[in-house]
Amino acid sequence: GAEFGYGFLSVYYYDFSEGIDFDMPDYKYVNTGKYTSQGVKFQRQWLRENGSWFTYFEYTDSEKLRIPEFMTKLGYEWSDTLPNGMPWDASLMYVGEFNKGLEYNGEPIDDVSSANLRWGVYPNPDMHIVLAVEDIFDNKFEILPGYPAGGREISLSIRLSY
Repeated sequence: GAEFGYGFLSVYYYDFSEGIDFDMPDYKYVNTGKYTSQGVKFQRQWLRENGSWFTYFEYTDSEKLRIPEFMTKLGYEWSDTLPNGMPWDASLMYVGEFNKGLEYNGEPIDDVSSANLRWGVYPNPDMHIVLAVEDIFDNKFEILPGYPAGGREISLSIRLSY
């Protein structure tokens, strides 16, 4: 295979003589044989005074199962200080995977679409408290048949470092 990139854009082509994948209905690894994958990627980050925009788009043409034809990630991350001087940071991110084709049994594979929000504060240099909402829109999907994924998750975490 080969991948060539310049700046924010890259193109790739891979020709595999033997691929290995996991077959969920039979619950075992299987040889998927020969397949090719080719595509183009664009990723760029724009820095701003208190944050940055991030974009990622990818188109893939592949003979392999479960490989999305289109993938995207769009987001913004920023940081600042509260009126009392306490630093904070936040991010809003959207991730999508579309047109994944058909599963081994012929069923269509669900698209993945998720928006995530995170906000954190630093009460002191050794502590970061973060409130996160994953999958804001509560999308339900299956990455593998019979294994539900997605759904809103809210978490509060405290990270200590010494």
